[in-house]
Amino acid sequence: MKNISKIKAFSLPEIIVYVAIFSVILLALTQTVVVVSKSFELTRGERVIDASALSEYDRLGREIRNATNVNTANSVFNASPGILAITVGSSVGASQIIRKFYLANGKIEVSDNGVVQGDLTSDEATTTSLVFRLITATSTQAVRIETTIAAPANAPIASENFYDTFVVRNTYEH
Repeated sequence: MKNISKIKAFSLPEIIVYVAIFSVILLALTQTVVVVSKSFELTRGERVIDASALSEYDRLGREIRNATNVNTANSVFNASPGILAITVGSSVGASQIIRKFYLANGKIEVSDNGVVQGDLTSDEATTTSLVFRLITATSTQAVRIETTIAAPANAPIASENFYDTFVVRNTYEH
């Protein structure tokens, strides 16, 4: 008598079915990774833009509110790139500072009496548009700021627009 052992193996149709199922699962996983990666880049771009806007508007708002007045002679309104010059300090001429906010190389720069103090835009973002609009009432001044901030070049989101208005506290009507 011969001892013949039966060897179990997969048939060709079974192998084709298994490869097809594995391919579908692999395709689904690949698509999931691509979607998650794009979502991450979109979120990162939005975070960069929002952080830059928060930084810019926080400083601009604080400086405008605490200013003595808006220096219209040294400002450029209703145009991009705009320039905002405010008078900061006491009403005594010698201790007053003319603080300017303007767009330079994609960043909002700050200068005091012509000396650059730094920029407000984050390193990863670029401010592409900066417009200041002066609003005046009988003795009150306010400034509306409009900016467009762009994300890094590889981000899926291109840019966002931001708007806000700040009243110069020292010009309130009494």
